[in-house]
Amino acid sequence: MLSNDVPIETVSKLLGHTKLSTTQIYTRVLEHKISEDIDNLRFV
Repeated sequence: MLSNDVPIETVSKLLGHTKLSTTQIYTRVLEHKISEDIDNLRFV
């Protein structure tokens, strides 16, 4: 979901987590996603 631009907050709610930190334990950021995000910052 995260690699399809669904915010982690949405994923957290869908999973029923009360804390965002719980969701972060189970997620991993893909290297290409980091690169895409950095590239998007350059255009802001």
